[in-house]
Amino acid sequence: MIDNIKVWLFSNIEIILTIIGFGVTLIELRRTKSAVYAAKAATEKTIQLLSDRSTISDISVILISLRETQTALRGSRYESALLRLQDLREKLHGLRSRDGFKNAERLENIQAIVFALKKMQDGLEVYLANPETIRFSVPRYNSQLGDFASQLATWHEEMHYIDRSEQNEK
Repeated sequence: MIDNIKVWLFSNIEIILTIIGFGVTLIELRRTKSAVYAAKAATEKTIQLLSDRSTISDISVILISLRETQTALRGSRYESALLRLQDLREKLHGLRSRDGFKNAERLENIQAIVFALKKMQDGLEVYLANPETIRFSVPRYNSQLGDFASQLATWHEEMHYIDRSEQNEK
């Protein structure tokens, strides 16, 4: 009987080793799959963090441009203010597609700011075309720009402390 088992084992050793090898391959495949999912999750988290930092940086640039526009208006450098207003509108348009700015309230706020900047820009253009007959209020414009800066500073602060842990669990 033992001789029969030995003969059977030796004659089927290739099949036995193949089955064992296939089992080890399946185990390693599962481990690899888990590692791929973990790497994908880590990559997505890193991309999100980089995107958040980029947004924070862009908001900082917008805040600086708002202050520079206020300074240009105070110094009667209206052409410079016009260029900055256009640049601000473009940068604000870029924020609309970023995470944290896709909800209706933020989109409405951004659109309201962009609209007000456009009105300022148009008002400055009219003034520059007819400086003797048209008046505009630099303090009023600067007050509006200050309000926009306050709103953006709030968003800037919120982006610094955004909690992504709940989003990553979903």
